[in-house]
Amino acid sequence: MEEERRNLEPGVGRSTRRRREASGQKETGEGSRRDDALTQERAPIYEALEAFQKMRVVPFDVPGHKRGRGNPELTKLLGETCMRLDVNSMKPLDNLCHPVSVIADAEQLAAEAFGAAHAFLMVGGTTSAVQSMVLTAVKRGEKIILPRNVHRSVMGAMVLGGAVPVYVIRRVIRDWGFRLECAWKMCAGRSRKIQMLRRCL
Repeated sequence: MEEERRNLEPGVGRSTRRRREASGQKETGEGSRRDDALTQERAPIYEALEAFQKMRVVPFDVPGHKRGRGNPELTKLLGETCMRLDVNSMKPLDNLCHPVSVIADAEQLAAEAFGAAHAFLMVGGTTSAVQSMVLTAVKRGEKIILPRNVHRSVMGAMVLGGAVPVYVIRRVIRDWGFRLECAWKMCAGRSRKIQMLRRCL
């Protein structure tokens, strides 16, 4: 994994990496502490942002508020610290489309915390994450098991990808007035896939 990250690091050629390795220099990147142990006490992206502030880089790209100096009213509303940390994606801060350093580290920590094989950080709200998940997992014409009260982002993903919904019945929690877990006994025998899903859950 570490070798793959080094090979994919943007802007760093193989010869540069060889010179670093020959001299004993560690692959740290400007904004991260890659030589430190990656533990749940770490915050790789925040650490990179803090380090980036000390680099005194002059912004000539987005966002247009230029770390707050270009929009005093917004800075007053959100605070100077928030505006200083609102910067564009660049090498010291990694790239969300192809993370190889601090974002990759943050995703690894998130996966470990959730007990998952992988975790992917997203922008644009949960809708984009849900739609990416559905479009990746289910091909056109394939079935996907869903509750009736599924979020509309899932519906949008089915329209885009052509997935076919298989709805399961959810039991009403009368004390609270809404539906919660699936009523497995009510849908037993309806679908072998539902039984397989039950074992997975």
